Amino acid sequence: MDSRVNEDGSWDAMKEIVTPTSATVYTIENLTPFTVYSFRVAAVNAMGRSKASQASYYIITLREIPEGKPLITSAYNTSSTSIYLAWKPPSRDTIHGEFLGYRIGYRPRDKTNMEMKDIYIRDPAVDNHSIHNLEIYTQYLVSLQVFNPEGHGPATTVSVMTDEGGKPEKISTTISRIYHLRISIKSSSR
Repeated sequence: MDSRVNEDGSWDAMKEIVTPTSATVYTIENLTPFTVYSFRVAAVNAMGRSKASQASYYIITLREIPEGKPLITSAYNTSSTSIYLAWKPPSRDTIHGEFLGYRIGYRPRDKTNMEMKDIYIRDPAVDNHSIHNLEIYTQYLVSLQVFNPEGHGPATTVSVMTDEGGKPEKISTTISRIYHLRISIKSSSR
């Protein structure tokens, strides 16, 4: 039995399959998910091998959850409340279905019981994103995954810290005592 991957692939793309019996049904295992195949068969006996049959109809294997991880190429703070993330997609043959986009998850690193906040980017061509409205001077765990109709692939995770600073908080001051032209000020923030 010969097989061909994709509609214009060569017939020797996979190793020839020799069945152990003359049965007319055979299951081919370990095919690649979300891939087009066609097959043709030939009979073999003591006289030799017959001419190959006409190619089968094209068959596509089912989708599976992606196995590829994106590669994060850059992750840094752009302000005291923002983080920038850039990446390269995983190899196309690890997506195992229609490539729908990316999921970015993030949370403060020290808040282990806090649920990740999600951002879905529904465009596989996008290769960077900025996350805004974060806490000042806080370390974040940021994860990135690809997804297809079957689900999310494995995550690539980095740790990024927002910058210190930002706008100073309003403080209220009260003069507590005056000593010989010296003023002691007690301030309290919110």
